[in-house]
Amino acid sequence: MSGKMIRFMRITKGLKQSELAKKIKLADSTLAHYESDYRAITLETAKNIAKACDFEIVFVDKNTGKSYKFEDVQRVSYDTRVRSRKK
Repeated sequence: MSGKMIRFMRITKGLKQSELAKKIKLADSTLAHYESDYRAITLETAKNIAKACDFEIVFVDKNTGKSYKFEDVQRVSYDTRVRSRKK
């Protein structure tokens, strides 16, 4: 996720960096690094930021138009790991 997207969500919600960082239990500097693309962000942290800003991460298949929520992506990842262990 791009730092610009994180910043957009935060500003749209009307939060200062320090307010959002406190809300999601991150250091102010860590959030600043995410927003400046200085530090890579995990999908889980991006989800937490989106949730705190009243946004939702959705993936859209450009071919089918079908949308998938973050939870769908987690479930597929888990299902894939479980199936590979059973072999």
